[in-house]
Amino acid sequence: MPGLTTEAIVEVHAALLPNEPRRHGLRTVQNWIGGSDWHPIDADFVPPPPDEVRRLMGDLAAYVNGAAHSPIAQAALVHAQFETIHPFTDGNGRVGRALIHTVLARRGFTTDAILPISLALSTLRETYVEGLTIYRTDAPPLTAAGLRARAVGPHVRRGRVARLRASRSDRTRTARDSCGLGRQGHPRTPGARHPHQTARRLRHRQGALAASRDACAHGRHRREHP
Repeated sequence: MPGLTTEAIVEVHAALLPNEPRRHGLRTVQNWIGGSDWHPIDADFVPPPPDEVRRLMGDLAAYVNGAAHSPIAQAALVHAQFETIHPFTDGNGRVGRALIHTVLARRGFTTDAILPISLALSTLRETYVEGLTIYRTDAPPLTAAGLRARAVGPHVRRGRVARLRASRSDRTRTARDSCGLGRQGHPRTPGARHPHQTARRLRHRQGALAASRDACAHGRHRREHP
């Protein structure tokens, strides 16, 4: 099979966007992902400048033509690197997914089947975007352990977030209980649990409850404004 070139990738892009000729060819302008349409200040990601695109694409094509890693790892790295370069003004996602198929076919991994890459990535979009972000920012080295860390990283992070949320919920519930507040932040009425209490005892407990809330509020105010 002939080696992949930058020009071949450009041709694939043109074939995938036949009705948008103005989008054909490597970009000559700066693009970005997310944020404003007018500036990249608040962008989620800013790809390399346009004068670096051709060199980076040549490096990517050379990697595609090699076999330094397993087919799955190579396909993932090619896709992530291509999306990081973001060499076109539009259609990068389509070409990036096509490159996954290209790598797997070249390595003999999918000779008789086409995997539903688009469906998988759209179904797991949040994990996919998080994985790309990890790759672009703090990816582990390209070792077997590093590749495993890249695969499980998003799941580990989500687990940590879930534990932090549960811990925060527990602390909030404890603080409400100590201040005599119910689930919605309203004071618990002692009479609701003890309907036969006398009015005098009820007023006494409500007065104590108000004092407790004031003390809690005062404590919170002091912590927020040392």
